[in-house]
Formats: sequence, structure tokens, C-alpha cells
Amino acid sequence: APGAPLELDDHRAEAPAAASATEPGVSAGYMDELGMGRAPEAAAELERAVTAAPGRVEYRRALAETLKRLGRGRDALAQYEAILAARPDDLNALLNAAWMRATLADASVRDGAAAVRMAEHAMRVAPAPSAALAATCAAAYAEAGRWDDALAAADDAVAQARRAGAAAEAADYARQRALYRAHRPYRGAPR
Repeated sequence: APGAPLELDDHRAEAPAAASATEPGVSAGYMDELGMGRAPEAAAELERAVTAAPGRVEYRRALAETLKRLGRGRDALAQYEAILAARPDDLNALLNAAWMRATLADASVRDGAAAVRMAEHAMRVAPAPSAALAATCAAAYAEAGRWDDALAAADDAVAQARRAGAAAEAADYARQRALYRAHRPYRGAPR
């Protein structure tokens, strides 16, 4: 129902530490709100939850994901960077912030050097290589004008996606690689 409180779903990969149903600010229905196309209501509820409990990383992460759905990349990036201020090794926040610093259409938000620092830090803290990590590094390198590094990382992303049987993902990374080969950075929606 409109105005009903929301709850973080503990099955969401982006929110590993779920809120309990008894915590103020976020209650049952978070994913239902998003699934019903009510992301603005979800964002408003999550903004209240972050204000009430600014240290709750899972609230910030859920808010960032919701803001991305709403096309509010700058605001989503601010939430990921707030997470990183508290948890500098948070892999999810590193990947999202690096990707956004490298790829958002808003030039005032892009920062190739910051994207590279975050992406390379993510490589150091990641438990294992992944196609998404390699693709994030490629985008960051491209934004920084490091074309050879961008191509090598994009090749890695394509190869890892293919090994994982993710044909659509591999095709996306191959299209991004073609841009880097032409010395053009990728611009796209937050993922």
C-alpha cells in the first residue's frame, strides 16, 4: 500500500546483512515496492531509514540500488562513496562507484583517476577474479585514457564471461571493447 513501510529482503545480494522486521524505518515490502514500480516510494522510505541510521550499510546499499533504478546516478554514487568511507574494502561499493565514476553520462561526476583507484583496489580485495570486475577495470582505464590497459581488461572480461557460459554478458563486454579499441570510453546507465 502507498506509504506502507518497507523492509530490506535478506535474499538481495546487494544487502548481505538484512534488517530485522523490528527495526525502525524499514519494514515489510521493500522488494514488493520495487517490483510494483514504486521505486520513488521505496527511495523515500530508504532515505528516511538512512537518515535515522546512517551507519547501516545495507540501508545505504539498498538506497543506492533504488536511486540507480530511478536514474539518479549522482545520488546513488554518493551512497556508494559513503559506504566506502566507512568500509573501504566493500567490494560491491567499490565496483559500483568505480563503474559510475567511469561511465555515467554526467561529465561532472566522471573521474577516471578515482575510477581506476577504486577498480584496482577492488581487484586487490576481491576473493576471485570475475568478468564484472574486469569490465569495471576496463571502463575505468578507458575513462582515464589508458587504452592498452582497457583493452587487456576488456579481453579478460569477455574471456571470463564466456568461461562462465554468460554469452549475453560476453557480447556486452565485446561491444565495450570495440569502443576502447576506437579510443572511446563507455557511457551507459549504472548497472
